[in-house]
Amino acid sequence: MDTTKCIDNAVWAAYAAHSLAALELERLHDHALSCDVCADIKAGIDAMADSSLLASKVVDIQREVDVFLSANSFGLNQGVASVLGENEGANSFGLNQGVASV
Repeated sequence: MDTTKCIDNAVWAAYAAHSLAALELERLHDHALSCDVCADIKAGIDAMADSSLLASKVVDIQREVDVFLSANSFGLNQGVASVLGENEGANSFGLNQGVASV
């Protein structure tokens, strides 16, 4: 599965809005046949009752994830430090910054 040439978000948005040109639509379908990730995305969009709402649904989900992550650190900063020991610390792997940016 080659995901380096996956469908970009702008094309997915156009697909959801039913505004892709025939050639772009054919390319999307062909790629989805050989890429499990894009096949799943396509299936999700196809299953939506109103696929024109895709962009707003994505924004809603991103907002919910951000709220969840900001409210739940999962104790990773303390947990990693206790496993590695105080001398190695969580920062040696960038976990403190990485969790905050996820």
